[in-house]
Amino acid sequence: FIAASLGIRDPYGATAEQVKEIRKAHLLLAAANAMQPGVFSLSSWDVVGALPVPKEAVKKWSSDGDHRWINRGAVDLMGANPDANGSVIGLPRAKALYGSLPDQLKDPESFASQLKTLLAARKKYRLAEAELLAAPESNERGVCFLVLRLPEKAGYAVTALNFGREPVRLNLDLGAIKGIPADDVRGRRVTEIISGQAAGEANDGRLLLRLPALTGKTLVIR
Repeated sequence: FIAASLGIRDPYGATAEQVKEIRKAHLLLAAANAMQPGVFSLSSWDVVGALPVPKEAVKKWSSDGDHRWINRGAVDLMGANPDANGSVIGLPRAKALYGSLPDQLKDPESFASQLKTLLAARKKYRLAEAELLAAPESNERGVCFLVLRLPEKAGYAVTALNFGREPVRLNLDLGAIKGIPADDVRGRRVTEIISGQAAGEANDGRLLLRLPALTGKTLVIR
């Protein structure tokens, strides 16, 4: 679905640059789920970037109408058997855009390595335990906001996701959100949690953001 949305008509023959595009959008989808309260999970197919297998190859399993089998090809998560063509029950091996987990963890730019950083930030700021306060509307069609209250009165977190194909500049008025006293955010320091770098202050209770295309950020206001 990501490849199709990006106009990549043949992901099986994707170039290195096209794989990077797919990975970027895939990480954005992961952030959309990870940077909010509750449980986060993803599959081994996600981790290796597995593509669908031909429907004829899973006809045995999909004869009852369950065509999800095309997304359940065999994957070698740990790179233990690179020469295998399928699983022990006969599922054909899916083409993996990202490679095995051990190989990815050697590359800081890989899907798994960037996901590791994302989940470490989620754990550090206890986003899983946070309370969702609002999902404010944005003037940009491709942008979503989530505003959270961190546990134990540790401050607030704002996740901004740009699903659009162009960079955007955003202005979010935190003081207009129910449940956030203006004095709690006015002039407070802001931190971008993935990089750990300072991102200015919430001047007058407003957050000013710049988001490249297909990018997300989570900011914490202490």
